[in-house]
Amino acid sequence: MNKYKLRILLLSSVIICLVLIPFAISKSFAVEQHDTEGEPQPQYENLHPFHVTDEEYQEIKNKVKHILTSYGDFIRVNEEQPFPTSEIAYSMSEINENTNQIILEGTRIFVKE
Repeated sequence: MNKYKLRILLLSSVIICLVLIPFAISKSFAVEQHDTEGEPQPQYENLHPFHVTDEEYQEIKNKVKHILTSYGDFIRVNEEQPFPTSEIAYSMSEINENTNQIILEGTRIFVKE
């Protein structure tokens, strides 16, 4: 193939991708499945926002074992470690390059790896 045909092919491919990819991404389909009694049960691929009860939210928070931040990885531990106050964050917004320990809600403790 000459250079002209290659450019046309490449340009055509780019245009097709620019048209088809956003179309494919924007589609959200509900698939109906039937339970044992024959009643349709909708199954949604893209549920957003994610709604949970307060109890479920607390359970999820208690299961967190690892926090990844731009300042490092923090692993959950059972007891506070002896770090200076300047190296302890008490909320996610307080985490910085000096943070070595995170204490959330007084009970969830994470230490930098």
